[in-house]
Amino acid sequence: MTIAGREFDLLLPADPDMFLEQLEERAAQGEATPDPYWARLWPCAIELAASILDASWTRGEAALEIGCGVGLAGLAGLHRGLNVTFSDLEATAVALARENAQRNGFPDSQGVSFDWHEPPRLTYPIILASDVLYDLKLHDVLLSLLDAMLPGTGICWIGDPGRVHAERFVQSARARGFAVSLHDARGNELRKPHTGRFQRLVLTRGDS
Repeated sequence: MTIAGREFDLLLPADPDMFLEQLEERAAQGEATPDPYWARLWPCAIELAASILDASWTRGEAALEIGCGVGLAGLAGLHRGLNVTFSDLEATAVALARENAQRNGFPDSQGVSFDWHEPPRLTYPIILASDVLYDLKLHDVLLSLLDAMLPGTGICWIGDPGRVHAERFVQSARARGFAVSLHDARGNELRKPHTGRFQRLVLTRGDS
């Protein structure tokens, strides 16, 4: 796969629906289940990876990809010189993201599995996420995670495919004290969230 002129060698599950079927069985038995959709490479992740590759970053700066799935956004960060840690609730996703990092020449990448409701006591100046705004119930959880893990000078990039819930998230983020700007796939600033097309939300501390 070629993104923004760079080649990526990605290992992907042959049958992503298998994970959905397994989790449905676990849910029927009353077990807690992670999001089953991590196993797909969603178009939004490709768009976010392209944006990351096109941006300027401080080499060696620590970054965290949350909800990493197969790890494409974090892998783009590694290509741009960031020290990326992959994270997801599903440990299998973290393992696959690290395997993809190794396949692309980054054998020392880090990974951690945790629940957004109980984030570790760690901070990262850069947090990356792709297509994480689809569930309104998770918006406050995500913002609390950013409150805990994003330092005062930090920045969070969220790639979104233009979901209808994005506007609600922007409103909630600003109410929580985050400054939010929006950008299209070419990096042009948007006046407000739109639907049906990729947009990149940039969150920092400060007045909106």
